[in-house]
Amino acid sequence: MNSPPEKLLYSPPLSSGERREVYYRLLSLGICCQCPMYSPLTVQIESPYDLVQLLGVLRSLHCSRGELIQLLKDCWRLEVSGVDH
Repeated sequence: MNSPPEKLLYSPPLSSGERREVYYRLLSLGICCQCPMYSPLTVQIESPYDLVQLLGVLRSLHCSRGELIQLLKDCWRLEVSGVDH
């Protein structure tokens, strides 16, 4: 018998303004989270996809525009070099 997948609850350390911004972005991505007034944001991580999305949202808050552009270029380079023709 298969057991249900484990769920991880995570509360990233964020300011009140960042909490709301991250909360609404995660909801738009379909990731379960809660952000009660004057309480920390709690994110329910149900899959590796959820974790990658959360990391991307958090990175977008704390990285400069230049760092995000370089990260995107690096991802494109990895994708192109990994494709067999």
